[in-house]
Amino acid sequence: MNTNTSSRSGLFLMELIISILFFSLASAVCVKLFVSSHTISKDSVELNHSLEWCQNVAEAFYGSNGDSEEMAGLFSNCLLNASSSTANELYLLFDKDFNPIKVSNTSSTSSLSDSCYVVSAKITKDERMLLCRVTAMKKIGSTDSLTEDTETIYELSVTLYPKKEVSHEK
Repeated sequence: MNTNTSSRSGLFLMELIISILFFSLASAVCVKLFVSSHTISKDSVELNHSLEWCQNVAEAFYGSNGDSEEMAGLFSNCLLNASSSTANELYLLFDKDFNPIKVSNTSSTSSLSDSCYVVSAKITKDERMLLCRVTAMKKIGSTDSLTEDTETIYELSVTLYPKKEVSHEK
């Protein structure tokens, strides 16, 4: 009789080990799915914020008739880089939650190091047309550069034929 109970307990122990192994594998698959869904959700949030801010900059480009200084005045988190007479660049800085970082002339270097996302608008003049290339980027490295070590999230190109004021002479 003793041998019979021993074989039953061994069978029960083997069944218990197999069920624990099955639930361990199932929980590992579930954890992997939760992690990948979190990553997809984070990427989706980044893309939505990038799309929204690129559209905002494009509308500011249209509304200001392509004037980069007027565009810079619309945003509190903007750095203006007028590199030449034919090309201007605007940079909007954001923290890790895509909240705008206020930029002042005295703290521009600290703002660069605090920023995690950058939306840049490069305005170029091509004959009579103005071209604006808006790019939302995620900073990968910890450099103070605006365009180095970045990953592009979203890009948008817009063109504008600037309206000229017509004077009516009598």
